[in-house]
Amino acid sequence: MPRTGRRLNDDFLLEEIRRVAAQPDVSPLTCIKFAQLSGRASVSVVRMRFGSWKKALAKAGVVHLYSGLPAAEKMKTARGKDLSSSDLIEEMRRIHAVVGSPRLRSPDFNRHSTIATSLAIRSRFGTWVKALKVAGLLPVREKAPRLPTKEEAFENLIAVWIYLGRLPEREDLSAPPSTITAEFYELQWGSCRQALRKLNAWVHAVHYRDTLEPSSDLSRTAKRIGRERWLFGPRLQFQVAQRDGFRCAACGRGPATHPGTRLTMHQLKPVVGASLPPTSHLQTLCEDCKLS
Repeated sequence: MPRTGRRLNDDFLLEEIRRVAAQPDVSPLTCIKFAQLSGRASVSVVRMRFGSWKKALAKAGVVHLYSGLPAAEKMKTARGKDLSSSDLIEEMRRIHAVVGSPRLRSPDFNRHSTIATSLAIRSRFGTWVKALKVAGLLPVREKAPRLPTKEEAFENLIAVWIYLGRLPEREDLSAPPSTITAEFYELQWGSCRQALRKLNAWVHAVHYRDTLEPSSDLSRTAKRIGRERWLFGPRLQFQVAQRDGFRCAACGRGPATHPGTRLTMHQLKPVVGASLPPTSHLQTLCEDCKLS
């Protein structure tokens, strides 16, 4: 059984190669033949120590017994080896246009090109993918669009509801001010009507900003979630608009009865404590009444 590589030095391995090479009828000296004739060193140890079987034979001075070719014959005769890099790139682009597929594959290139092979291109650029990148033929992966969050979907329904002054229908979600299509709601909740039911539950759910204790520090809360959003968030806007019947509290006009009316939120009193009801400081006004 061959000895392990840790116990063998380079001189011993080279001497073993020379000993085997001196035996009759060993030309060419292949790895298989060396493994059969040597009982003191393994081929794997020789390759690991010297890098390759050919280098080991050369180091031992018997490289003439090597049976392999100094270079692959296919590389010697590969079409396109003498072409410039720009010519190879142009040929790749030409074949890509001929094939018409999103990504040019090396078998397709070899099938259609008459002046170069994928082997020559790999030899020039390192890999086929690197060559595609240099030629600008790698297909660009489009990023998937970001889907709206549940809160964004509900806030869009609120904006449409207040804009119309009535319960939105499916077709209302295909026009401004809606930024989310009806198909998204149907995909998420089965139907637009079911999404509206979920919205109603979400709007009236117990929320931390609706249950602040009287001793709570409003300034700290405002800094954490944003004062304007705490006072005029979509959830509170909808509660106020629903309380006021989606009409102006001053003139009684609303988008449902007077098309073109725009409702806004008006702050009746400054919030100086957190013990107030969450909607008591807001009122629904149309734009005309708020400006007057």
